[in-house]
Amino acid sequence: MSAVLTEEKPAKQRARATGSLMARVHALLCSAQIDKDLSPEVEAGLIEDIDALAVRAYTDHDEAAKKEFHALLYTLNTKAIQLPWNGEEKNGDHYFFQRVRNRLEAAVERHDMQLHAQALAAMPTDMDQFGAWIVELIQSHPSNVSHPFFAFLRDKATFSQMREFFHQEAPMDLHFVDVLLLMMPAMHGPMKMELAANFWDEMGNGTPEKVHRAKRQVQMRYLDHAENDHLDNIDYYCWEELALANLYLQGAMNRSKLPQLIGNMLATETMVPGRVECQVAGWQRNGLPADALEYLQDHTSIDIEHAAGWLNNMVVPLLRAHPDLQAPLVFGTLRRLRAAQDVCDRMMQRLPAY
Repeated sequence: MSAVLTEEKPAKQRARATGSLMARVHALLCSAQIDKDLSPEVEAGLIEDIDALAVRAYTDHDEAAKKEFHALLYTLNTKAIQLPWNGEEKNGDHYFFQRVRNRLEAAVERHDMQLHAQALAAMPTDMDQFGAWIVELIQSHPSNVSHPFFAFLRDKATFSQMREFFHQEAPMDLHFVDVLLLMMPAMHGPMKMELAANFWDEMGNGTPEKVHRAKRQVQMRYLDHAENDHLDNIDYYCWEELALANLYLQGAMNRSKLPQLIGNMLATETMVPGRVECQVAGWQRNGLPADALEYLQDHTSIDIEHAAGWLNNMVVPLLRAHPDLQAPLVFGTLRRLRAAQDVCDRMMQRLPAY
């Protein structure tokens, strides 16, 4: 085939000829000479295909495209914070991948802004009413314990169904403490103290075997889950779970999105205790031993305190000082609630097969 014919291939043919989008991105992540390999032609071709993927995922709402979209974004997010001795992908923080992450995240954000425009318009203008309003918004949302999924976990789910859901939550759960850490730079006073208290609880108050990640790994080992599946087996996870993890990682790695992340976290801390109680009851019904349940048991009590602290020490003081941040913070809460609802809906479809 002539060079001229090769250069004139349409974008779709070019992608097939040179490998999948993920394969091309992975090659650049591992490249020892990325600035040479990332020629203007290569960069332009990748951006073209990435933009086309975003259209398929969030304009055409193609399910396969959403899976590819969030697997790619999750890969780039995790490789950007990967330890340099853990894997071949050394270029995760290269400027090009930051550009790609920004483009992918912007596509989701445009979609979500349209989705939540009406709810954002209903925000109270009086800060004295805000705390009660947003707590009610979170507690009454369809993704909370009122979703039939949690009654299913509590009352009907089999051991293998409970196991599958626990496995699916790994991309978010195993990055939670890193998200907390990435929120802290340049934050001071009561807000940083609240983050520090949350972080210290995650770290088992200084006792290694009580670290929440370590306790989760105890349950993972009991359930025969590979420790690094959330990094090495990304295709296994539902796109909704990857999207939820990507939402938090976006706020942690992009300082302009920090107000959204604070809203994400407010929803998390407010919702977790009741939802986790249903999981604990389901596991107890299925005979999971107490020592393998400590990770979940911890979150039925600790997060009640964190929910109040997050609202009173983080959210309200921030918005009193910066009222213009109310809309992005509430947007972050709404996005987290909808992402959690998507997960619950998917699990109701997925788990009967297990």
